[in-house]
Amino acid sequence: MALFDTRTESFMPPAPQLYIANALADSTDKNSAVPRVLFAGETHTHPLHHYMQLELIKAVNALDDAPLAIGLEMFHRQHQRALDAFVFGDGSFAALKQRTRWQSSWGYDMSLYAKILSFARRNKIRLVGLNVPYDLVKIVSTYGLAGTPAEYESFLPACVAPLRALMPDMDLGQQPHFDRFVSAMRGAGHNPSGPDGVAALMRSYEAMTLWDEYMAESIAGYMQKPVSGLNPSLYMSCAHAAHDLASSCP
Repeated sequence: MALFDTRTESFMPPAPQLYIANALADSTDKNSAVPRVLFAGETHTHPLHHYMQLELIKAVNALDDAPLAIGLEMFHRQHQRALDAFVFGDGSFAALKQRTRWQSSWGYDMSLYAKILSFARRNKIRLVGLNVPYDLVKIVSTYGLAGTPAEYESFLPACVAPLRALMPDMDLGQQPHFDRFVSAMRGAGHNPSGPDGVAALMRSYEAMTLWDEYMAESIAGYMQKPVSGLNPSLYMSCAHAAHDLASSCP
C-alpha cells in the first residue's frame, strides 16, 4: 500500500508519522492559534482505507500535546450525546448502534470502523458527529430547496430540530463545485436531458450541496465552540472531503 502526495506528485510510504509533522509545519504558522483541520477521504467499504485512517489518527495524536477530536461522516450531528456516552461512558458498541439507529442512519458494517472507534475510546478522544439526517437530504433531493413543503417536517426524526432550523448557509454559485458534481454524475451514467432531467439534476445538486455544507458547518461550529473548551485538531473521515468540504469549511 502506498500514499500519493498530490503536491509533490510522488508516492510516499504508508507511515504518516514520517511526514505529517513536516507537512503541518509547511502549511501553518507556528505562532498562529488557528486550529488544525486534517481531511481524509475513504471508500466506505475498503478496509485498507480505514487502516490508513487509523494510522493517521495515531500519528496526529502522538504529534504533540494539542487535543484531538475525530470528526465522522457516518454519524449525525444529532448523535453527539451517543458518541460522548461511547467514549466517556459505557463504551458499548451495542448501545452506540442502538442510540444512533445505525442500521437505518448509516448501515455499513460497524466492524469497518471498530478499530478507530476503539482507539478513540481507549484514549478518550472525542468523536464528533458531522453528518446531516438523511431524511432531510431525501426531502431536498425530491422537492428542491424552494419546493420543500413545511409539512414534511413531520417525517424527520423526533429528536431533531424543525426542518428549516437544520438548514446551513448554502452557496450554490460555486462553479467548480457544480462542474465536479456534473462530471461525477456523468461518470456514473446519469446524463440528464430535457427540462425534467435538468430540474432533477439541480435538485440532486442542491441535496449534495446541503450534505457538504452541513458537514462543513459541523466542523466549523465545533472548532469555534468545542465541547469542554478544547481547541483541537480535527481529523475527518469523510468521502466528501477531497472535492467539497475542504473548500467549504471556513
